[in-house]
Amino acid sequence: MAYLFPEITYTHGNQIKLDSFPKTLNKDIMEIFGYWVGDGWYSGYSWGLVFFGGDTDVLEHFDILCTQYLRYPYIRDLRLKKNSNAFEMLINNISLVRYCRETLQLNKHQLPAWIMAASDAHKAAFLRGFFEADGCIFYSETHRSPSTLSAVGKSPILMQGIRTLLGDLGVESRSYILYVAGVPYTSIYIPSYYRRSFQNKIGFISDRKQKLLDIVCTRGDMNQSIKWINPTSLANGENWYHNVKGNTGQYKDEEAKEFEDEFSEFVEPEVE
Repeated sequence: MAYLFPEITYTHGNQIKLDSFPKTLNKDIMEIFGYWVGDGWYSGYSWGLVFFGGDTDVLEHFDILCTQYLRYPYIRDLRLKKNSNAFEMLINNISLVRYCRETLQLNKHQLPAWIMAASDAHKAAFLRGFFEADGCIFYSETHRSPSTLSAVGKSPILMQGIRTLLGDLGVESRSYILYVAGVPYTSIYIPSYYRRSFQNKIGFISDRKQKLLDIVCTRGDMNQSIKWINPTSLANGENWYHNVKGNTGQYKDEEAKEFEDEFSEFVEPEVE
């Protein structure tokens, strides 16, 4: 039986206009929520998403979905700011903020029970949104195990929830702790023999990442990479990979040491 969203009862002047919010779970709203958990925020009465890099198709995708199910969003170009190759999509609606935060318990620390109990199709849609926001595909032709499919988050509880959802879909993942500027992050990565399952069951929204995922799954050798900026380091103009080579992070288990080997000869790419 499909999850029924609780009734929206918050009122704040004319801010309650969320008539198009779905009554039950669907794949579109789960993609929105998945992306929000990765690269979204609340601030007062504002609800927002951030889009990094040149994947304008992702921005357009969520512009359409937010307009259909939430409200028409306002999009700000942040590229004029120093080191900010990003767009910001925001909806000023206190009812939406309160509904997502208080009723749906949507946050960046732990996945709510209704997401964990969703159908496989809805879990896949949520993960597709999350990996589009916080996922990374990397390839280098210079070392023995060159490709990586991974995601990074600050909350270990949240990332364990992501691993549980992946496992529910038959996609194995592993995890380790990475320190970036002294701050611990939980990184999960998908071993090469489960990447085809990830492609078939979840995939990416952006055409760029989806094409690269197909090449990584089918060829294993390729002379290109996706360059990915971690939102937490964007303000300092840093690339997430700057601490991977020779990092001193503590590993959660011995299996995760394989991930270190994949980056043993990594050369930091330039940020576009």
